[in-house]
Parts: sequence; structure tokens; C-alpha cells
Amino acid sequence: MSRRDQRQERQRRRRRNTLAAAAAVVVLVAVGAAALALGTGHQSVASAKSDGSSSSTAPTSSTTTTAPSTPTTRGMTDGLSASDCPLTGLPAPGGKVPARPALAVKIDNYPAARPQASLDHADLVFEEPVEGGITRFIGVYQCTEAPFIEPIRSARLIDPLILDQFGHILFGFAGGIGYVRNLISHDPHITDIDYFRDYSAYLRDPNRVPPYNLYSSTATLWSLDARDHTPPAPLFSYADAVPAGAPATLIHVPFSSYSDVWWHYVPSTHTYDRYNGNVLAADQAGRPITTTNVVVEEIDSYTTPYVENSEGATDIGLDLVGSGPLLVFRDGVVVSGHWARSAAGAPTRLFDAKGHQIPLARGRTWIELVPLHSAVFAHDTPTYAG
Repeated sequence: MSRRDQRQERQRRRRRNTLAAAAAVVVLVAVGAAALALGTGHQSVASAKSDGSSSSTAPTSSTTTTAPSTPTTRGMTDGLSASDCPLTGLPAPGGKVPARPALAVKIDNYPAARPQASLDHADLVFEEPVEGGITRFIGVYQCTEAPFIEPIRSARLIDPLILDQFGHILFGFAGGIGYVRNLISHDPHITDIDYFRDYSAYLRDPNRVPPYNLYSSTATLWSLDARDHTPPAPLFSYADAVPAGAPATLIHVPFSSYSDVWWHYVPSTHTYDRYNGNVLAADQAGRPITTTNVVVEEIDSYTTPYVENSEGATDIGLDLVGSGPLLVFRDGVVVSGHWARSAAGAPTRLFDAKGHQIPLARGRTWIELVPLHSAVFAHDTPTYAG
């Protein structure tokens, strides 16, 4: 297929995705209205709390939807036992996976928002490009807990597609443009914990300036929907043996000058330290932000019509269903291949050049969602100064 044909196919796919998303909202609204008429509609966060499962007093919501829970499934090749955390592969606290769904929280990464709190507590972290050359994070918690997550910011268009991989999931965020909030509130997989409705679940840090001072905790957010006791299925596979790959101790993910991401491998801990440019990224306690795995997915991107800031910058869309180039970093090596995702509700799989799934090391994983042709590179020299 020629490059012109490829561009035309991508444009057709984007139009189909946009129309499908709009149609899904219409269908979900219609289904919700019919269910309410029959008295069997999804419970909102506020109505779920009315059964005494939480002492929180968040304002009543009429839009949040929650998908029925389904049993956790273990793949034959995920490399995990029933007592391993599904999103890290590490042994569960006390030998038992917590009986709760995954919780996602939207965290800012604008320079003024740094340092963040509790990124080092997340099982998984997604980094996504948004408007104006900046990035934002989605921290996903399940086995881990965090008493203080800051700063929590607004949602973006691609967030539901990221979160639908986890089955039922709770999502804490601080508003967004109307179209995005509508998508989230009508997504049957997401329990919607929006600050602009469930504001009692959030507090303002007096030591920071708004909007970079909104915070909450995993305990507070989980308490807002205590009905679901089903952990998510594993997203990735895990193995202790290091897969064959090229040496790579330095990773550069150049989102922009605002988000110039570097990862430096630390052999003594088998982890990677994050840098913003040449500055070590640390949390509010001064601890370096680290991860065990770095997964870089290159994804076809496009500019959406949705204006996200006062300068008129528009949101970035990513084609998260399909496939694209992939780099997986663990234990100081890089394995190249491709990522693949068959549908919006399906997980993203990581394949090497031979079509075999790439196992991760047990521990935290950062997933870098980068636009295609972003000049991501890996280097095997720690002192490389390029």
C-alpha cells in the first residue's frame, strides 16, 4: 500500500471512529433512558453510597454508569498466580489480591504541576500527549494504595479508550470539555468520579496554587463505589527470564520541550529513573520517580476539533485500536515489535518481531503513548549526551 493510500485509510478510520463514538453516546443515552423508565438503570456514585457502603457525602449524580462486574480471568500465558497482583505481577499484599476494581486518576504534568504526589504508588502509569505540547498521566491503582494524589486535572478525549481495557474501572478527574465528560459519564465500563459533581471527594492543598493543588486519596475514591469486589484481569504477561533484546540503558521519548522524557537504567535496582530533560524527576517527598518497565507504543495521531485551553490549542487524538510500532524496555534491554488491539474493550497486546507476546518484568510499568514518527530512541551508553 502506498503512503498516499495509507494516509487515506487512516483518514477513513478516524472518520469511522468519530462517527462510532458519537453513535455510541446516542445509543447509551437511549439505553439509559429506557432503563430508567423500567426502574433498572445503572446506579450513580451517589445512589450507590446511599446503601451505607460509604460515609462520604458527595452530591447526587444522575449520569454515572457502572458496568456489571464480570469474573476476573487469567490468561494461560500471563505468567501469574492467583496471589499475584494483576497489574504488576508482584506478590499481592498479605498474599491476597485486594477485592476491588482498578482505580484510575488523571494527573497533571505541566511544568508548574511538578512535583506530583503518588505516581510512585501506581501499578501502571499511562503518559498521553494533550494540547500545546504537554502531557498528562493516568495513574492506575489496584494492589497499591495512595494517601495523597496530586495534582488531579481534567480528562481528555482518549481517556475512555485507555480505561476500557480494564473492564469496570473507577476514574477520578477534574472535569473536562462537555463532549469528553459526556463520553465518560455514559461509558458503561467507567464509574465516573468527576470533581465538578463529586466535589466532597477532593480537597485543595493550601501550599500550592490552583489549578495545580487538587488532591484526593485512593481510599476516598474507592469508597464512592464499594459494590464491585472484582479485580481486573491482567493487562500484560510477566516472566522473570529476560527476553532477548539489544542493550539499552538510556531512553529518550521527545514529546515536546515541555515534556522531554528520558529514562535512565539503574542496574543495581533493575529499574529506570525518569528525567525531565536533564533534571531528575522526583515526587513531592523528593524520591526519584522510577519504573520497572517502560512500554513505548507509537500511535497514529491527529488533531481534534476540541479546544482545550484559552490559547485555542486543540486536543490530540490517538488511534488506540489497531496496531503500530513498539519498544519494550526491561532489565536494561529493549525488545522491538508491534502493539495490537482488536477492539475498544480489548486489551493491548505486546508482540515481538516473531509474533510472540513480550513478557514484562514484575513491577510498575509506564506506558508511553507517543505519536507515530516521534524519533524515540534507545542508547546503550549511560553517558550519552545527545
